[in-house]
Amino acid sequence: ASSNKKILSVLCIEKIEDNILSECAYSLSKQETPVDVLILTKNLNEEQIGQIKTIFEKPTIKVVKNNQEGQPVQETIVAETPINFSIEKTDKSTYPEFFNEAFNYALINGYEFISPIEYDDVLDFKWYKNVLKYSEAKENVDGFFPITREISGGGFIGFFNEATWAEGLAEVAGFADLQLLLRFNCLNFTGAVYKVNSLKNYSLEVDGVYKPMKEMIKVSFAYEFFLRMIYNDLKFFTIPRVGYERRIDRQNSVKSITCKLPRNLSEIP
Repeated sequence: ASSNKKILSVLCIEKIEDNILSECAYSLSKQETPVDVLILTKNLNEEQIGQIKTIFEKPTIKVVKNNQEGQPVQETIVAETPINFSIEKTDKSTYPEFFNEAFNYALINGYEFISPIEYDDVLDFKWYKNVLKYSEAKENVDGFFPITREISGGGFIGFFNEATWAEGLAEVAGFADLQLLLRFNCLNFTGAVYKVNSLKNYSLEVDGVYKPMKEMIKVSFAYEFFLRMIYNDLKFFTIPRVGYERRIDRQNSVKSITCKLPRNLSEIP
């Protein structure tokens, strides 16, 4: 890990999708404030782990531009800034287990913040810079959320995390509170940035291992996490900037190790 112990961005990869993963890596490499990245791999062989290493060492994105004749052509753009990343194997099988493992890595290695993301999502290039700027001005805030763009099938379907700014919903504009959350689940867990020590204070400790997420909860683990942390008076603030693009409804994208829930959840045994 680098000497920059501010933010650790964490993600779990259990299958290789080159273009999608490379877009995520590219968005991390373009952060105006560099962060360290922890990649936990599940059920991947050494060749596949080598593929991930290659992608993160030189992330690329493909864009379509018009040539001199006005014809659309695909161009590959290579990231110029290297990512400081570590790859570790995990045997965890659910998202809460994965996050708890990553959380302890951040705690042991002295990071101030942890930021869970998913490999098929992308970040705005200014997101982590905005977090650090707001964290200096709001020292008592324990978690920062971006306005999240929800994308389904390549099309924009709406925003998330914005309810804290809606008139008459939150007690204090921008801050999530218990009454707001009890009305509806209006926060997205991934893309946010959490203070490690704040979560540690309200985590279950088992033999020196901290578990901020309850592993026995199979579906509503993120909602329970928010309710418990806010009940314990942790302050969660939505920065009024789009910082994260969350891609949902992708075919075969919903696994037990993801934070995304399928729309047909009630039909699944």
